[in-house]
Parts: sequence; C-alpha cells; structure tokens
Amino acid sequence: MSTFPFRIKTVLDTNVLYSRILRDFFLYADSYNLIKAHWSERTLAELEDALKTNLPKFDDSAMNRLVFALHQYYPDALIKSEEDIERDITAFGIPDAKDAHVISAAVASESSLICTWNLSDFPAELLKNYDIKPVSPDSLLLYLLANYPKEFEQVYKQIKAENPTYTDDSMVVSLKKAGAVQTALAVSETFGH
Repeated sequence: MSTFPFRIKTVLDTNVLYSRILRDFFLYADSYNLIKAHWSERTLAELEDALKTNLPKFDDSAMNRLVFALHQYYPDALIKSEEDIERDITAFGIPDAKDAHVISAAVASESSLICTWNLSDFPAELLKNYDIKPVSPDSLLLYLLANYPKEFEQVYKQIKAENPTYTDDSMVVSLKKAGAVQTALAVSETFGH
C-alpha cells in the first residue's frame, strides 16, 4: 500500500459525499485530523441534484440542513474552483470535462489526493503535474485504518454515537453497499463484528 502523509489534504468527489456512510467516515476523519477534506461549490450542487433525484424524501430542507452542517463544522473545506485552472485541465483532454472543477479544487487547496470512485476520470499523467493522486474511498479508508488504527477507531465510535440507527453490523453492511467492501471486511475483523 502506498504511503500518504498524515493529515492528508483530500478533495472528496460527489460520489463519495453522496453515500451517508462514506460521508460520515471522511468527515469524522477530518475531525480527528486524519485528513483535511475539501470540495468545490459545484460538488455540492452535484450532490444536491443526485440526492434529490435518487432519494424522494430528500428535499430542499434536508439539503439546506446538510449544507449548513458542512459549512458550520468544516468551514475551510469549501474551495472556489479557479476558472483558469479548469480551462487548462479541460484543454488537456480529461475523460469528463465536468470533472475539471474537482481537479481545480485539488490544485487550489494544495490537496495531494482526489478521493473518488471514478478513478479513470482523473488521468494520472495530468494529476502528476500537480502532485495529486486519485484514490478510491475504499483504498483511503483501508490506509487510514491500517496506519492510524486508534484514530480510526475513534472515528468509528463517533459515527456510531452520532447515529443511533447504526449498529456494528449495519455499519459493515452500509460500507459494503457503498462499495467499500475491503474496508467493511477490515472493520469487521478489526473491531470483532
């Protein structure tokens, strides 16, 4: 497993923030100084569209509460995407031009990682120019668990404490459903569930 610096500056893509369990793990990882989470304004707009489209009970009020909480508890996370960087990135010919804002946010925040499920949308050749690596949520969570087990356990316990509907088993199931299968297995083995 490759090494990442402690307190990793990381841009979270929409597909990571979309999942409640992944969002919780990465936001609490920020709170426990494992990562420094960032996202762009467009990421939040994409998140709103995705949640409202796919979750019928997720309305404007729910989104307002989520955005308020993100701004209140993570005030430095929102990064303004820089248009000149976006133009350069788009000119490079990335697979999906709509993802230029994610790379721009990573550059502007001096992040070393972009955490996304869409790894193929973020060409290593381009990101290398900015000292940024794409990483899946599963890989990053596994890295944090393996290298910072005490802090990761605090994150795990905090998520359970803040969400009374979560049990050890339901958290493992939720991680699997979110695609973080290896993390789910590691959490189950590490915490004995």
